[in-house]
Amino acid sequence: MYTGVLRLEGDQVAPPEIAHQLIDRVARNLLDQYYWGPFVTGANYEADKVDSLIPGCGMAANSFSALNNVQSFIGSSDSAGLHRSRDPGAGAFSTYHNVTYVVTGAINPGQEIFADYGDAYFTNRVQKYGMLPMRDDFSWSDLKLRQFWKTMQEEIGHDDPREVLSDEVWNAIMAVFVEDERKRNALPKTVEGIAHALDGYSAWAYLPNNPRKIDWLEENGYCMDLLEIRTSAIPQAGRGAFASRFIPKGSVVAPAPLVQIKRSDISNRGRGRFSENMPSHPQLLLNYCFGHKDSSLLLLPYSSAASFINHDASSSNAEIRWSTASHEDDWGDLSVKNIIAKDHASLMLEVRATRDILPGEEVTFDYGSHWQGAWDTHVLDWKAPDGSNHYVSAAELNAKGDDLRTVFDQMKNPYPSNVATACHYQVPNTVNDSDNIPTDSKDTDILSTGFESSTVLHQLNDILPLIREHAYPWKEHNILFSGNHFRPCKVIEKDGDASYLVRMYNQKVGHSLGNVLPDDREHYVLNVPRGAIRFVDRPYTSDLHIHDSFRHEIGIPDSLFPEAWKDLK
Repeated sequence: MYTGVLRLEGDQVAPPEIAHQLIDRVARNLLDQYYWGPFVTGANYEADKVDSLIPGCGMAANSFSALNNVQSFIGSSDSAGLHRSRDPGAGAFSTYHNVTYVVTGAINPGQEIFADYGDAYFTNRVQKYGMLPMRDDFSWSDLKLRQFWKTMQEEIGHDDPREVLSDEVWNAIMAVFVEDERKRNALPKTVEGIAHALDGYSAWAYLPNNPRKIDWLEENGYCMDLLEIRTSAIPQAGRGAFASRFIPKGSVVAPAPLVQIKRSDISNRGRGRFSENMPSHPQLLLNYCFGHKDSSLLLLPYSSAASFINHDASSSNAEIRWSTASHEDDWGDLSVKNIIAKDHASLMLEVRATRDILPGEEVTFDYGSHWQGAWDTHVLDWKAPDGSNHYVSAAELNAKGDDLRTVFDQMKNPYPSNVATACHYQVPNTVNDSDNIPTDSKDTDILSTGFESSTVLHQLNDILPLIREHAYPWKEHNILFSGNHFRPCKVIEKDGDASYLVRMYNQKVGHSLGNVLPDDREHYVLNVPRGAIRFVDRPYTSDLHIHDSFRHEIGIPDSLFPEAWKDLK
């Protein structure tokens, strides 16, 4: 992904994106290259094991440790006004949306957009990426290059060592004096490359085609900001994609690069601790994949906003076609087995306008007769899940923004059993045992447990003065959208107009080093603002887990689908 215009720090890159959650995933496939930890999308508490996919920047953007220039921020999770007690569309689309990528430093026109995968992504994949230099390696390279160049200038008596230093000698020097392979790879391989690196940052010399010229982007690239996301006007559809400006007939509305996976990989979810007795159900990801009834091959689009384009059989304004620019034509002759065995994604569809599309108009295409038939059957047979009339989601409670009930209040007026509270909180740099309350409590898996007993609350009330004495004061952190610091908590009492005394817990996974609380201590914080505390759905209770919610792939027409891929005929 590249930018065609100047992007300043704080600017949003591309439309806010959907997030797909894979629940208790077992299968290993090409998608393993694209998963994010669930804390990135705020889905930490959906299940025992959650893997997140973020189309757009989260899947299409590359990463390069030394030049990462965008940061992701947790979006929202809500059902777009649908409710499981009345709507057959509940559970049929991802409630996770509005995941945004924001510029962390100015990106000039033509420069590539790099998302931060984390160094571990590359250090754990040496066989695929080799000994790729990290940010620290390039910082070391910059320092050593300046020292070396200065020494050379002093030795030869003038400013340009290129007159006496050859590439062969320079590479021999590196081979002898630089043992660390990542650091050696961070150094330029030519003397001319040294001069180029000294003009700026050695990491730029590592990528000679960055930035690209604008005319190259216009000739070879696709525009990815023609769509914006809103609540769809189509009943039961959730959110949709709307034209951000005029789109003329025949033009590409959105590219749809595709990742190939086997149907069986997402036909059933794995089993977590609390889902052993739940009915088997396909992953929600199925609803976003392209496929064909006669094939075991599924194709997941991963470009920005493409996943929001809805179905319309009668009055659609777009259609899908195979791309003529970025597409492996010879893959149409391969078997499904051979395509699945590929270690890279090379297929691409395009969504093209079949008529002029006006600004603000929702973009739709026909998902096919098999999809329509499956949806009609689902609506005809649909019944509201048991207990749904009383169901209140975490999103509904968050939208209200009411004062929070303490653990004491909840003895008489409990929250729904499907929700719990979580807090954006970063552990102080120094956590002293003397500032924490020793505990014998086994209440570490807070999201799977119920509420405190009256006996426990009586004991808690007795030591409240001690808790207040040892509690940490709240400090503002720039973390309110960082899932890495989003931890379970319990509200003990209100200690201000809009602040609370809170007990903090650890997540099961996701905390960075230095952000983990001791298991044998109770950690309390004073004056936690209301805005730092949110409701979350307890594991396996959100709409994502409605066992008979609609599932069906998006149909690729027979005229486009290769015969070689029809392995289920």
